[in-house]
Amino acid sequence: MRSRVITSIIAIAIVLLFIFLGKEYFGSLVFAVICILSYEYFKLARVHGHSPFTVLGIILNAIIVIGLYFFDINSIMYSLFSSFIILFLISMFSRRIEHSLVDLSITAMSIAYFPLLAFLIPMYAMQGGKMLVLFSLILIWCNDTFSFFGGMLFGRHKLARSISPNKTVEGAAVGLVVAVVIATFIGQFFGISDIWVRLSSGIIVGCFAQIGDLFESYIKRRFNTKDSGNILPGHGGLMDRTDSIILTAFVMFWFFKLLLKG
Repeated sequence: MRSRVITSIIAIAIVLLFIFLGKEYFGSLVFAVICILSYEYFKLARVHGHSPFTVLGIILNAIIVIGLYFFDINSIMYSLFSSFIILFLISMFSRRIEHSLVDLSITAMSIAYFPLLAFLIPMYAMQGGKMLVLFSLILIWCNDTFSFFGGMLFGRHKLARSISPNKTVEGAAVGLVVAVVIATFIGQFFGISDIWVRLSSGIIVGCFAQIGDLFESYIKRRFNTKDSGNILPGHGGLMDRTDSIILTAFVMFWFFKLLLKG
């Protein structure tokens, strides 16, 4: 537990530092995290006996992130379309057909999922975006923390027994309530004056953070592993610490984009 707490403090401090240093630094951090996430995911697949297109997948994910950083939001559609075409052609001509479909699917999932984290970059570029990113991450971290302790103290009913046996309905409910309360009370200090936007932010985080967490638990269970790596002492891999952020970042960006007209 001690190493887990120390790692969390250091990781949060690094993230906060890069947020306040500016878009270039924050974008570089997101870029590096997505590349590491892709590597961890492909490594899990290989350990399980699959042969995904590791190098190609990481390169295509990097291209998508770069497109989001340097161009507008529409660039991700062109990047995704081009990536899938390239992936399909290479898969079709470089592997035996009985193996290529599984390898193609594993690689395609990486391209469709991990770059969602990069939507933190256009969120950062919005008016007041630095504070919106910070606000979103604080809510996610609070949701994760109180879901964990809420489950330990009050957990009775399993949330998804076959996917993540340790997660409980009570823990998820505590995390959701805390996210809503914190969002409602601190949102105005992050430039969000509308109480309904603050309230909705907490609900979105409380729901989608759990969905993202369960989705990555499903991936790890599919690959028969508990942790995605060992880069973070006391936690495991980056996948284990960003599971609740990836999908939530994507949803929160569009929520702010539509409601705040950023």
